[in-house]
Amino acid sequence: MSCSAVANHWSAAILGFPNSFIGVMTLPVMVTIAVALLAGAKFPKWFMQAAQAGAIIGMIFAIWMFYMSYVEIGVLCPWCLDLRSWNADDYARFDAL
Repeated sequence: MSCSAVANHWSAAILGFPNSFIGVMTLPVMVTIAVALLAGAKFPKWFMQAAQAGAIIGMIFAIWMFYMSYVEIGVLCPWCLDLRSWNADDYARFDAL
């Protein structure tokens, strides 16, 4: 387990900046939507479809990052593993709606 080995690999910055920035931007959005839904908010169908698409894209990206970390780099990052479990939770929550 090593965060630095993963962070120094080319796949850690696929868009030219660290992949963690994507999580920093998208996780609060997904959590806010989930909390609003739990509070009884009703969103338009197009919005929920966009949220579902975002959750699916995030899940695919998380699977790719896990593959890169475990298979290609050969180490796991504890921080990344924790965030991927959040992403899986978001996907399950939107898929149930």
